[in-house]
Amino acid sequence: MSDKGATGGDSVNTKAEAGAKRGQPKQGRVQSLQEKLAKIESEAEKLRQRLQEERRKERDGNARQITALVQKEDLAEFTIEAWRAALPKIRAALQEVAATAAA
Repeated sequence: MSDKGATGGDSVNTKAEAGAKRGQPKQGRVQSLQEKLAKIESEAEKLRQRLQEERRKERDGNARQITALVQKEDLAEFTIEAWRAALPKIRAALQEVAATAAA
């Protein structure tokens, strides 16, 4: 009887150890997936920041070119009030041209 008890005890320990061993790869896989996800999220954040910076640079470049165009076309002679009054029509015309160019 003592042999069965010892065998039974060994059997339980072996099953527990086997369960623990099977659990380790799962934990490892979960951790590995979490690490991959963290890396992807980090890369996505870097890309978002890069996109934001590229858009800022593009807007700054557009602003410089618009200023140069206004000066070249001698449009700086108009008062700010004239610009404000004309701006809705200018904006509408620019949106129409942009929509046509995008299509």
